[in-house]
Amino acid sequence: MVKKNDNRDFSQIPRVVIKRLFKYHSALENLLSKGTVKVSSKSLSADVHVKASQLRKDLAYCGEFGTRGKGYDVKYLNGKLAEILGLHTEWNYILAGFGHVGHAFVCYEGIFRKGFNVKGIFDIDEKKIGQVFRGIEICDISKMPEIVREHNVQIGVITVPFDSGQSVCDKMIEAGITAILNFAPVLLKPKKSIFIERIDISRELVTLSHYLSHHKE
Repeated sequence: MVKKNDNRDFSQIPRVVIKRLFKYHSALENLLSKGTVKVSSKSLSADVHVKASQLRKDLAYCGEFGTRGKGYDVKYLNGKLAEILGLHTEWNYILAGFGHVGHAFVCYEGIFRKGFNVKGIFDIDEKKIGQVFRGIEICDISKMPEIVREHNVQIGVITVPFDSGQSVCDKMIEAGITAILNFAPVLLKPKKSIFIERIDISRELVTLSHYLSHHKE
């Protein structure tokens, strides 16, 4: 039996928990592809390398699922997590800075499969402006407000050098963007309250260097 709770405020789930919920969702997707109907908290937690107690605590933010001793209904739990993560909705995004990182981001099929569609690409390089990539014309940033309005874009992706990050952030907010994924190596200071997620690749590499330096066999 599955107990539903539709009155929870999912906006209050901590970011760190959201990241783990996505890991659970991805593991459940894999189980679905294999035809698995039920999964225990012990088995699911092992798949994503967390403690079973942590998994149960994380899922408690979302509601009550399953029956003790019988595990989780894989299809139902996967669908519920997709709903909480916003994956039942397709989202349009724009990208500023069509260099190596920007190019790789737009080309990554996993983003498209999750329902994220690029609607605008911007750059300051005159050699790139006017070119068409995957059906999208690379534009000058001055056209950003027009494209955001036309395609109802809410997400902006910043992949520009650090000295341009803040100005691009400001222009995105002025254009109506309400959530930003920032790859630029700079801490953005938005003029109004919006959601910003920063991806710092060098920070992740330093985490690896720490591990390699202090966890010798």
